[in-house]
Amino acid sequence: MKRPRSIKVGNREYKVIVDPTLQLEDGCVGRGSHEMLEIRLLPRFHTSLLDEALLHETLHAIDNVYLDDKLHEEDIDALGQGLAQALQSMGIEFEWEKEAILEEQK
Repeated sequence: MKRPRSIKVGNREYKVIVDPTLQLEDGCVGRGSHEMLEIRLLPRFHTSLLDEALLHETLHAIDNVYLDDKLHEEDIDALGQGLAQALQSMGIEFEWEKEAILEEQK
């Protein structure tokens, strides 16, 4: 399926943006802004990593809107990984634009 351009959580609609200029801490591949209603993702080498990052940031939005930020980062990580695996096992994967996929350097 085509990757979402936006995701609705509660009464909020988060715009999903692939941003190659995004500056993040080591190991992070995305950032959500509840004020700007955005989810920004870095391009990755594999689409599965983009799927995981999108789900992870979506879970942060769900946690913010419905749970008042009660989940810990480890909970979000585990739920994101599990959800990505469950969706993939059902044959549900996102189609990402070519700009979202990095070329391997040889």
